[in-house]
Amino acid sequence: MNDIFFCRNDILELIYQSDFQGSDFTCPLDYLSVSGNAPILLFRDTWVARDIRGSRFGQSLDDLSYHFETRLRNTQKLPFQVQCSWNGVAILNPKPFYDKDPILFRRSHSDKGECSASECSLLCNDFWSRGYRRIVAVPEILVSYSLHDAVLLDTYYDRALKTIKTLNEKIKYVDGPQKILCVGLEGNNIIEPDMPGIWVNYTTGETKVQ
Repeated sequence: MNDIFFCRNDILELIYQSDFQGSDFTCPLDYLSVSGNAPILLFRDTWVARDIRGSRFGQSLDDLSYHFETRLRNTQKLPFQVQCSWNGVAILNPKPFYDKDPILFRRSHSDKGECSASECSLLCNDFWSRGYRRIVAVPEILVSYSLHDAVLLDTYYDRALKTIKTLNEKIKYVDGPQKILCVGLEGNNIIEPDMPGIWVNYTTGETKVQ
């Protein structure tokens, strides 16, 4: 968990969805606001989040991905499958951390030509490489990094609660992409990626999701 503002029941919902969806990695969406007559909430973690095609999320909370099934499920605020997500907090399958050859939060292996992605992106990739490939975002749950943004949630939640859901809550998992878009950060004392995006292989194993 990052240094976020969150509602207790939202964390319980993430735990529930992790169990219900049988997922290995379950996340909310994080957001920031743009001031105006009516503040606009925008998706925040575009550096890490990748849809199931391997593309970056957009910033509009209502239009995160061009992937058809993702767009449809997000419109109804239902959990959807992704290649990677973190977004402030994640409910993780603990097995990869104590299994044979346990994974760690790590830096990229730049000496081996690995793209200098976020440690959260690399964690997703390491989950994929070890066969833990069910990664889910729950758009009904939002978290923020400031009290100013946290108090803006009521309107979003009111709208989400009124959303008519016609699709099955249960995700039908599909196989992952062959490559993902990686945007590296190689400079010192900066917090924004400074390298052009490149499409890279992200797993040493298969991309099949079972």
